[in-house]
Formats: sequence, C-alpha cells, structure tokens
Amino acid sequence: MGARYYSPEFRRFVNQDVLLGTVVNGQSLNRFAFVNGNPVSYVDPDGQVPIVVVPFIVLGVIEGALSAYDIYNTVQTILDPEVSNVGKGIVACIFVVGMVLPGGGYSSLKFPGARHFIKKVTQKTVAKEKNTVIEPGVDVIGDVNAIRSGLATRVGETFVINGRTYGIHNGAIHPISGPGFHQLELPAFKALGVYNKFGNSQRAAEILNNIGISEAARNAALPAWQAIQ
Repeated sequence: MGARYYSPEFRRFVNQDVLLGTVVNGQSLNRFAFVNGNPVSYVDPDGQVPIVVVPFIVLGVIEGALSAYDIYNTVQTILDPEVSNVGKGIVACIFVVGMVLPGGGYSSLKFPGARHFIKKVTQKTVAKEKNTVIEPGVDVIGDVNAIRSGLATRVGETFVINGRTYGIHNGAIHPISGPGFHQLELPAFKALGVYNKFGNSQRAAEILNNIGISEAARNAALPAWQAIQ
C-alpha cells in the first residue's frame, strides 16, 4: 500500500521511503528520513515531495498583523475624546466579541480612518481624488456596528444604513454619501485642512492662493468646515 510506519519510541520511520532519492539532494538519499530531515520548514501530504511551509508562516504573520491593527484601532477609538462613553463601550464590546467568537462575515471590518472625520483633517492628511468626510453628529459607531452585525442593506459592493452609504477598502469601512457626509474633490479636501488650522481667515486665503486652490474648491470645503463650528 506504500505506507510507512513510524515508531514513537525511536522517533524514526521503521521502513524506507519508496522513493530512492537523488544525488542532487543528498538528504533525500536517507530513505528513513522525512521531508529531508527538516519537519519544521517542510510538510509532505502525499509522501512524494516535501513542500515548504513558508506560505503558511506568511499567512500567520498577516493574521497576527491584522489582529495587532485591530487592537491599535480599538485603543485609538477609546482614547479619542470626541467619542462618547457609550460609543467607547460599544467599540470595546465589539472587539472582545471579535476576539472570542470565530471570525467571518463582516465582523472583522475596521472602523473608518481618521482622515474621514472633518475635525481630523489637517494640511498633512493624505488627500485622494475623491474624499468623503463625516460631521461630528453622525452616529458612525452605530452604523459600523450595524454593518458588522449584518443589519445594513448590501447594495453591490456598498452598505446602506440610516440613509448613509459606506464602502469597503482593504478591510476598512469608509463613508461614501448620505446625511452628515461631505464629498470633497482633492482640492476641496486640501482646503478643508487649511480651514481647520486657520479658519476662514485672510491667512487661510493666502495659503490657498499659494497652493492654487480655486474658489470653487474653497466653496465646496466651507460647508464641511462650518459643520464643526
């Protein structure tokens, strides 16, 4: 049947491998050995060819990195003074449940990044061609919790909850459109960063002139800035 028998007492196979091995790989000439004598780095599911387990190690590293990011993201939310105590409690509970229960569905989706909140936008914030920012009064935590729980309406690659539409990118939820959201093109997003620092002042106007922000882009950014005044 081609079986090989292993002795736990001697920690060795008691019969030879059916494959003869090759001189190119000296380890393979020892027909009593398993996966070239390196079971830490190789596996051999069918007894024919040792397979390196690096892909499995990489997957483990990726999973660990995602868990670390989830912890970081949760701590950042809890420490954020703009998040209510109730909201912090919800985030903490979601994190604990996510650690205890097996993953799956939308439960592992991350909270929107800081760049999506009007108050967090600065002159150094990364600006994309299209940017949606959120007013302080929006119950983002409630929306995210609903999405994670499968209570939002799935429309293609987006989720709709409470009249607001969210998308998913790299495992994180991001706002797209709806009440309390402001869609800004790249120049308007940059203008918002200036307004958050200098207000609607002469100094802000000078900076916007220097970086070539049009009047239309400024007018688009002002409602978002005014929403946090």
